[in-house]
Amino acid sequence: MAYQDYTGSGAETVAHLRENGRIVLMFCAFEGKPEIARLHGQGEVILPGDTAFDGIAEHFLPNPGTRAFVWVSVTKKDLS
Repeated sequence: MAYQDYTGSGAETVAHLRENGRIVLMFCAFEGKPEIARLHGQGEVILPGDTAFDGIAEHFLPNPGTRAFVWVSVTKKDLS
């Protein structure tokens, strides 16, 4: 899976991925039953100019604030 990373805040996720490649994405419900899902995996930063950037960008809405895409190879799912 991939997500679009925007400018505006620090680049801590990118820094951590460069350090060890590990990433956890957390999704939580803000209404209804309090459910949380976590996706654990290895992440890769895809920057403008990288060969995969344009192919991934085709799946997202264009945004001038796009700094990068983060490609995640999910290795474990936790659903609670």
